[in-house]
Amino acid sequence: ISTHAESLRARRDLERVAEEWEASQRERGALRTGKLLNSYLASARPRTETAEAYLGACRRKRLTGRALAGVLGLVLTGVLAVLVYVNKGDYPPSLAFQGLLVELKLWPVTPPEMVPIPIDEEGFQMGSLTGDTNERPVRPVRFAHAFEIGKYEVTFEEYDLFAAATGRARPNDQGWTYDGQERRGKLPVINVSWEDATAYAKWLSGKTGMTFRLPSEAEWEYAARGGTPGERYWEESPAGERDAACDYANVYDQKNSATIKQRYAAIDWEPFDCEDDYPFTAPAGNGQFKANPFELHDMLGNVWEWVQDCYHNSYDGAPDDGTAREPEDAAECQYRVLR
Repeated sequence: ISTHAESLRARRDLERVAEEWEASQRERGALRTGKLLNSYLASARPRTETAEAYLGACRRKRLTGRALAGVLGLVLTGVLAVLVYVNKGDYPPSLAFQGLLVELKLWPVTPPEMVPIPIDEEGFQMGSLTGDTNERPVRPVRFAHAFEIGKYEVTFEEYDLFAAATGRARPNDQGWTYDGQERRGKLPVINVSWEDATAYAKWLSGKTGMTFRLPSEAEWEYAARGGTPGERYWEESPAGERDAACDYANVYDQKNSATIKQRYAAIDWEPFDCEDDYPFTAPAGNGQFKANPFELHDMLGNVWEWVQDCYHNSYDGAPDDGTAREPEDAAECQYRVLR
C-alpha cells in the first residue's frame, strides 16, 4: 500500500511539473534529472500525454549530459596525455608539442633541399695517393645509378623535431655559439650516432613520402669533390697569400685557433692562413662559405658526416659501382665510416 501511495504522489507531482513545463513553452530549465527524474519514471500509470512528453524530454537531457561528460573526460584525458608527452623529455614544450603534432600527422615535415648530382659516365678515381692507408688504393668507380645529396648539412632544428617526435634523447650541442649567442637551431647537428642518422633518414622518408638514406662513401667523395680531381674543390692559394680555404669551408683558422686551444688543449693542428667568424661549427646554409661546383655546401670542414659503409682499413675489395660496402650480416659491422 505504501509503495502504491508513493507512486501516486510521484504521478501527481509529475503531472504538475509537466503542466508548468508546457505552460513555459517547454523551457529546458524546467527539466529534471537525477533522483527526481527516477521517481517520476517510477510513478503510477496511466499518465497524460504532456507527462509522457515531459519524461521523454528529461531522458534526452540526461543522455546529453552523460555524452558531454564523456567527451569532457576524453578531452581531459587527451590534455593530460599531451602534458605527459610534452614533459617527458628535455625538449622545450613548444618543440615537444610540435613533435606530437607531427606524429599525429597534424604538422607537416619539410623535406631538405636536395641536389641532383651529375654523373660522369667515365666514373672517377676514388682515394688518395698521399692520404692515410684507409684511403688507398686509389681505384676507379663508375656509378650504377644517379643520386641526389642534401644541399646543406642536417641542422639541429631538423633533427630535434625528429628526436622530439620519436622520444629520442636530445643531442648535446656542446654549448657552441657564434656571435656570442646560443643559436642551436641552425647549426649542423652533432653528437648523433650512425644508428641515429639512419633512423632519421627512415623517419624522414615516412613523413615526406620521399626516399632518404645515407650516401655511400663513394657517393659522398664524388659529391664532395664536385667533379674536381684534387683533394679539395677550390684552387690552392699561392705561397704567402691568404688561404682560400676560409672562402669555402669552416676550417681551423688563425683567428679562432686560440679560442679552440683554450677549450681543447690537446689540439696541435696547424691553422689555415685565413680567418672566419666561427670558432666552432658554422650555421648550415648561412651563405658565408661558397658552394662546391655541384652547389653543395660544407662538404669539407664544419662537421664530420656519416655514410652508409662499414669501415675497412683499405679500399681493397670495395664495390666499384658506387654502392656502399656492407657485410652480409649488418650485425658483423663494428664501425661505420665518417667523412
